Formats: sequence, structure tokens, C-alpha cells
Amino acid sequence: MRTNIYSEEFTGDVELVREPIHDAVRFFLKSPPALRRTPRDNRSAVTFWFTQRDASKAAKAFRKAAELCDLFK
Repeated sequence: MRTNIYSEEFTGDVELVREPIHDAVRFFLKSPPALRRTPRDNRSAVTFWFTQRDASKAAKAFRKAAELCDLFK
């Protein structure tokens, strides 16, 4: 599966989601009106789920992504 998200969709809001078995990092995105649940809801989200055991693997991937983004400066 591939998901494309464009920079103008980023809101800067990120949250940690804690569940008994899996945890997640959720990135909130701006949504077009057709995707809104309510008229005031203007955000979608992409959520990356991982087990606590794999948290360091997820962190490593996010750090690598941040390093790659820094190359565009």
C-alpha cells in the first residue's frame, strides 16, 4: 500500500496514542470538505501503529525521514 501526503496537508499537530498492546504516532492533516465528518472537523490523520517492542524501529524510521527532509534546506 502507498499513501501520498502533500506538504500543504500538514498541520504540525502530532500526538502519541497509547493502547494496551500497540502504541501509535498520529499526524493530523488538513482535509477537503468531502472528507469531513462534521462541518467543523477539518482534519484527517495518518496513524503509524507499532508494538512497544518495535518502538525503537519506528523511532529510527522517523529520525531517518527527518534527516532526509533536512536535505531540502
